[in-house]
Amino acid sequence: MIWTARTVARVLGFVLLSVGFLCVPVGVGASPKRDTSLFFNFADLGLYLRVALIIMPVGLVVIIVSFLLPGDD
Repeated sequence: MIWTARTVARVLGFVLLSVGFLCVPVGVGASPKRDTSLFFNFADLGLYLRVALIIMPVGLVVIIVSFLLPGDD
């Protein structure tokens, strides 16, 4: 597989979007194993919400820009 700019941009966009979704508070009782992680406890308190609101739109913009980049055709 050849890594073109389009492929790299899409992978980076989906990674940023996924990290942003991890930072969004889910709430109490979503998963019992989720309560054992300090990161998810802080995320459920809403401490990472500002980070999520920045990272998710950046990920969406990167995904949209990837459709404008030339492909491997």
